Amino acid sequence: MEKDTDFYIEKAEALLDEQGQKSGWYKQIVAIVDNINGNNRLYPKQVYQDELEELKKQEFPYAGEHPHPTPYKGADGKIYFTISIPHSTVKFRDAYIDEQNNV
Repeated sequence: MEKDTDFYIEKAEALLDEQGQKSGWYKQIVAIVDNINGNNRLYPKQVYQDELEELKKQEFPYAGEHPHPTPYKGADGKIYFTISIPHSTVKFRDAYIDEQNNV
C-alpha cells in the first residue's frame, strides 16, 4: 500500500514573541502565483490578489484545510470546496503576496 505524501513549498517558520520564545504562530509560503504549482495548477497573480482581497474583507483569522479540499462548481457557477473534518486545519491571521510572488 502506497503511503500518501504531502509536499510543501517551504517549511513553516515559528514566529517568536517579545521574549524570543515560540508564539504558537507560524509563517509559511502556501502558494506561488504566476507559476505552475505542485498540483499542476497556475494561479495568475491578479486573480489570486483579487480573491485575497475578498477574503480579507471577511476578516481574519480565517480557517483553512490541509490537504487542500476538492473543488467543485455549484449550481450558481461559483467554485466551492468539499470539506473533510478529519483533515488538519489551519488558522490564517494574515496573507499577502510578496515581491517574489510567494503567498
